[in-house]
Amino acid sequence: LKAVAHIRDEEPQKAESICQPYVQNEQFLANDHLAPAFVIASVRAVFSKKSHVGARELLERIQELRQDLTDLQQISISRYLGSVHLKDGNYTAAFKLLRGARDLAERAAPERMSATLHLDLANVAIASGDLVKAVSWIQQALLQLDKLDDVELQKVKAKINLATLYIRLGRLEEARREYLALRGHEIVRATKQYALIVDLNLAITLKRLKEPEESLQVYHQVLERAEKE
Repeated sequence: LKAVAHIRDEEPQKAESICQPYVQNEQFLANDHLAPAFVIASVRAVFSKKSHVGARELLERIQELRQDLTDLQQISISRYLGSVHLKDGNYTAAFKLLRGARDLAERAAPERMSATLHLDLANVAIASGDLVKAVSWIQQALLQLDKLDDVELQKVKAKINLATLYIRLGRLEEARREYLALRGHEIVRATKQYALIVDLNLAITLKRLKEPEESLQVYHQVLERAEKE
């Protein structure tokens, strides 16, 4: 029960310390109704430490042992497995798992999960060098996120990534449009990191658009803000 509470409260490290002895027990994995949740909590904790050691084996084992996984559990397990393959550079396997999770999410999960999986697929496309496809995945995610409440931060991150892809693809007018819109966003204005990323990339975009005066103006605004802080 403590592990379930920590999972619910988004406390992965505490959940891991409770779950770890259980997920190493084959009988527990095969028979206990809490086993899938414990496995997912353990893997989440591993990922929170910027690692994925042992995650693939555990995820594949619970899939092998259990035929009673709920749709949401299967989506989470496939998503984590896809992320493991992405980290290992196995882009084809990552894409297959994440697309399968996306397809299931569109039938059986809240739309926010489907949007998140589109963003995961974009990460695979970026890693494999298919920037055009990455743009498409992010655009699909944003169409879904636009229908939802309480997802503004996720939308901001997605739009920053989209604008960065536009720069890399030479789609500079589209990049400028995104960055100008982001500059006025409340979350960007309130977050130093996002404001800096947006302004510096906007300045780069303007310079490449052969608008040096406008580019310098943005750079100066960045410096003035830094001096005040």
